[in-house]
Amino acid sequence: MSNKKLRGIIQKFSAGYIVSFALKISSLKIIQKSHQKNL
Repeated sequence: MSNKKLRGIIQKFSAGYIVSFALKISSLKIIQKSHQKNL
């Protein structure tokens, strides 16, 4: 496996990880907002 290919895979993996992490944070914020409205 070449370095270029490996780097591309790492970039794709890290980008996917960042996106999923951001989605988790935004969904947590939405849940907190809905809980505050219910109170």
